[in-house]
Amino acid sequence: MNDELRDTIETVAGLIVTRPDEGYEMFQRMLAVAGQTRSKTDYRKAVEARVAGIRGEMSLEKAAEQGRAVITLGGPNEHNELIREIGEKVAKRRLAVNFGGFVSVIESGKSAIANVKLRNADGNLLRDADGEPITEPAIMSRAAPMTAPAAHNVTLDACALFRETPHGPMDAPLPTGLSARMINGWTNILPPLKGIATFPVWHKGELLAGEGYHEVTRLWLQTNELHVTPFDTVEEAITFLTDDWLVDFPFASDRDRAVALMTPVSLLMSRTALSDQPGPPLTLYTAPSPGTGKSFLALVSIAAVTGRIPGSVNYSESEEEREKKIGAAILEGHAALFLDDLQAGSFLGRKDKALTRLITSVEYTGRILGSTKTFEGPAGIVPVATGNNIVVDGDMARRTLESRLEAPEDVNLALRTFRHPNIIKWTLDNRDRILGAYQTILSAHTEKTKPIGTFPAWAQCVAHPILDALGMSKEEFFQPWIEAAEEDAKGVQMKGAYEIAVAIAALRTDDEVQPIDGSWFTAAEIAAGIKAAGASSVLKPPGYQKIMDARELAFFLKRNAGSVYEGAEGTFRIQTGHMHLGKRTNWMERPVFRVKRMRGDAPTMPNGPKGKLHDLMKRESK
Repeated sequence: MNDELRDTIETVAGLIVTRPDEGYEMFQRMLAVAGQTRSKTDYRKAVEARVAGIRGEMSLEKAAEQGRAVITLGGPNEHNELIREIGEKVAKRRLAVNFGGFVSVIESGKSAIANVKLRNADGNLLRDADGEPITEPAIMSRAAPMTAPAAHNVTLDACALFRETPHGPMDAPLPTGLSARMINGWTNILPPLKGIATFPVWHKGELLAGEGYHEVTRLWLQTNELHVTPFDTVEEAITFLTDDWLVDFPFASDRDRAVALMTPVSLLMSRTALSDQPGPPLTLYTAPSPGTGKSFLALVSIAAVTGRIPGSVNYSESEEEREKKIGAAILEGHAALFLDDLQAGSFLGRKDKALTRLITSVEYTGRILGSTKTFEGPAGIVPVATGNNIVVDGDMARRTLESRLEAPEDVNLALRTFRHPNIIKWTLDNRDRILGAYQTILSAHTEKTKPIGTFPAWAQCVAHPILDALGMSKEEFFQPWIEAAEEDAKGVQMKGAYEIAVAIAALRTDDEVQPIDGSWFTAAEIAAGIKAAGASSVLKPPGYQKIMDARELAFFLKRNAGSVYEGAEGTFRIQTGHMHLGKRTNWMERPVFRVKRMRGDAPTMPNGPKGKLHDLMKRESK
């Protein structure tokens, strides 16, 4: 290549980048000259390389203007170092986070589990031709597990990649396959996320709002601008909440109203002051019949804080599906796990393992919907449920706050008049005043008394300010939890178990009353003896669809072993063991049961004459 060609490389390359038409015209002329000297190929490569170099220099300047970090590729062990270096740049820009062990990006989208019931301007449900409510998926801001394309995109948002050449820096692509590797390599580099808050949260004595990652709380804030209207006194604030906002709801008692007033405070604190504590407890809005407003009450207690109508989650019969839906609700950033309209008369308690784990754990562990992976991280979600005459049993009784609505007997629900006919719209329109009332109450509360119940931090931060504002006794409010704890000391008690315990204690062996410690029976003998005595009804306790057979009875008694039951007939303890009773246990060691009388005389069979086990109970010597 002659000197003339060498001198034109910089000129031609610069023109191609800045004035392409003029540059390529000159490039073609110089290629013709190069062809005469047999250096056409070398000249073409040199110009193309310099064009890339000039563009690289321009990219460097542009990257600096955009605030992107410049990373030069090359060196030993390049890929591992690249993963770390890019991860640090992504973390610095807060373009991705570590949420529950998942490298995640914040995005908006349709919920996979929650639907919003559509309403008209008057707040009434929109229904289809069959009369069913029309729903659509709730739109949520969520922490979505990162995919390889997303990793590639955030890399380009955070970094400008180059490779040094003799002709200057050149733009470089991300090495093949590195995007997928970065997802695992960034887990311990990215900032940890406690949750997403699209609503204000209570932090260090004030309502916190803003946009983006908050370093102290480790929350991703998306609250927009916040306006609140505080009150001059706590008395004015609590009066506004009770006599204006919630005035239309027929609370069964002052305690039921207090529970409703606590739901918004739980929402304000669940991701800040309570984020490292068990709870909040389940809030259950219940009523004896439809039409009392329990769903409206749950909706406005959530919407007052979030500024939007919450989507409700269908509470599946499958424990596995319930676990996945709770995990999805956490990942999707729901403020509340809203279980609307549970089946009337259904039970909440022993079978609800995932819900119990959510309420009692500081961090929730569960499987992810549509995946075999497991989420383990902060929950920060408030469980809220509604239903008619829902029965809370077992440990759930001291983990639940019930707010019951009961319309007066002389009031026709269809003819009621309301101060706020469209309570949802009124709540959203007056959200600044509602939040201002809560800000006034929480800011003024300084009294510290010993908390009562299963959730001391929740009681101190949430319940006490509301109870003090209402002038209510804390002991009276927490009495249901105190009673539940006293019952727990006797063992977990199931409804209907007392009647079964009495029936077992009433059985006779060889026409003799059982000793105080009770006689050992098999489940089949007990079932046969109770049926023979005409008391079969006790074998169908509440919640069971049919009379229990021997296998079901054995399972029932095992679940209640060690529990103490008190009543008019006396005090009894169900006990279980494994024994060899000859023919009665088919010459094997099998589960057997007895009932110890702790107080009272030997009872008679409930709902029938004394029962005998006849030949079944003859002692076998063989």
